[in-house]
Amino acid sequence: MTRKLYTMALMVLGLSMLLSSTGCHEPTSRDPRVLRVGVIVSLKGPARYWGVVTMRSAQVVADYYNERGGFEVAGERVKIELVVLDDEFDATEANRVAHQLVSEGIHYTIGPLGDATVDAARRVLEGANVFYLHYGFDPALQGSGGLAVLGMPRPEQTLSIMFRHLRQEHHVSRAVVMAYGTEAGIRQKRVAEQLALDAGMELVRIARYDVSKETFDVSLDPQGIQRRVAGVVAAAPDLVVLAGCPPEAFVVIVDRLRSAGYRGFVGTQTTQDPGALAKLGEASDGIYYVGGEPADALRSEYFRTLKERYLDLAGEWDAEANKKFYALELIVSCIRAAGLEALDETSLIYPVLSELNIEDPFYQEPRALRLIGGQEEGLPRQLEIPIYITKMSGGRAVLVEESPRVLP
Repeated sequence: MTRKLYTMALMVLGLSMLLSSTGCHEPTSRDPRVLRVGVIVSLKGPARYWGVVTMRSAQVVADYYNERGGFEVAGERVKIELVVLDDEFDATEANRVAHQLVSEGIHYTIGPLGDATVDAARRVLEGANVFYLHYGFDPALQGSGGLAVLGMPRPEQTLSIMFRHLRQEHHVSRAVVMAYGTEAGIRQKRVAEQLALDAGMELVRIARYDVSKETFDVSLDPQGIQRRVAGVVAAAPDLVVLAGCPPEAFVVIVDRLRSAGYRGFVGTQTTQDPGALAKLGEASDGIYYVGGEPADALRSEYFRTLKERYLDLAGEWDAEANKKFYALELIVSCIRAAGLEALDETSLIYPVLSELNIEDPFYQEPRALRLIGGQEEGLPRQLEIPIYITKMSGGRAVLVEESPRVLP
């Protein structure tokens, strides 16, 4: 064989090997599809604790799936991209960031947090048929036909359990209900007052005619706060309920009450930051709030994995994540049930929501994850998650009540 023919033979052999190694057939797998999820949270202001936990919880769940190539839908892999925007717990900002998410083609959103911010964002989100899981109590936030899901228990469901516990265990009979100084706070004050009456408590009034005198706001001048606190202390109730109060403001108000001499119980229908409360020392004793930490033995291996990842990310565990893990998990479950087309066509989620039938992924024992309520009942569509009631004792958060189902 001449040198020329030998060289040509080597070239043909090399080309043949190259084709066999790279494949001259169609690839066996495709690049994963992408689910983009907006996260509207408050990273500044009095609700920062809620916002940070919401963001971290979504990130932990997204990272878990993405490290496994995404979640599977109809034989294909779908990765998750989070688009996090800060509304600063401000209605104007919430409206603006909702417009931004819609303009970027986002079809699924977690948040906002709080009645005013949810209300400001919902018209934008519902106008674009965005599926959003929010954290606002007002029943009016369920828009007609909108793809909105409430991701937490409502005060009517949680305070009834808390008040019953306080009545039975501590013989609480007289309550003052103060509102955080917003429209939502005043609305939640009225709900709390009715629930206290239903529980057999006597309502103590600080002001007979002016409801503004039964509100707390950390932006009040020192004399204004002092007058509010003095009125509560003088009334000497067994229980002070702070309705609609975000974590950072709640700590300040409790500190003012204790410093002025109030030694009774303090309750709220919102989740609080036990780490911040513990810094109050003995002043935190007797505080009751919604949320808490069930026994780890009840949890699934998947939940424990997410918890470890959260600890790696945040450096400490926040019990609020027990609630917030559900948000992205619900979106993933709905898309799995609706199919790949639902990534871009959220209307396919409607029948899934009406017949949601999945297992709670965070518990060892079988527990159906379902939606309750509905527009025809005048209630927002709501994800039913377990209810926990926690008290502060000796600088520690102690779970005192747990209900796996919402009580009638």
